[in-house]
Amino acid sequence: MWQNKISYEYTTRKKRFYKMFPEAYEFLNLLENIRHLNFHIGTAKNLHLYYKDNFLVYIILEPPMRLFLSPNFNGRLKSDAPKNNPHMFFSLIIKELNDTKLNIIRDGDNIRIPANKETESYFYCCKKVLATIAKVDIDEICHSFFFTTFH
Repeated sequence: MWQNKISYEYTTRKKRFYKMFPEAYEFLNLLENIRHLNFHIGTAKNLHLYYKDNFLVYIILEPPMRLFLSPNFNGRLKSDAPKNNPHMFFSLIIKELNDTKLNIIRDGDNIRIPANKETESYFYCCKKVLATIAKVDIDEICHSFFFTTFH
C-alpha cells in the first residue's frame, strides 16, 4: 500500500485553516485518508497528491483562506511515484468546473479554490474527479472522509 509522508510544518499550516476555511481543512483531511483507493500524499510545507505512481496535483496552502491547485510539482516527486501526470487531474477538474458553471479562478497555471458561497461546490468537483480517477463511486470518496473523521 502507498504511504503518506506528512511533515510537521504541513500539519501546522493545515490546522490554521480549521476556523477560517473549514471546507479546505476537511478536504485536506480527506486526502490523507484515501490511501485504500491508491491515493497518497507527500508534504513539506504544501501537499503533493499522487494516484499510484502518478503525480496529480500540487496543493498550495496559504492560510487562513487561500488554497491553490497547481499542475506543477515543487522540488521533487516521491520516489515511489515518479510519473509526472497532472493532466490526469487537471483535464477532469477543468471539465467538471466548466460543466457545473463554476468560475475558474486562475493565477498563472494554478486554480484558486475560493472561500465563498461556492466553496463546497469546488470541493465536491474535486471529489468527483478523484472518484473518476480511482474508478469508484463518489460515495466511496465521501464515505472515506466521513468514516475517518467521525468514527
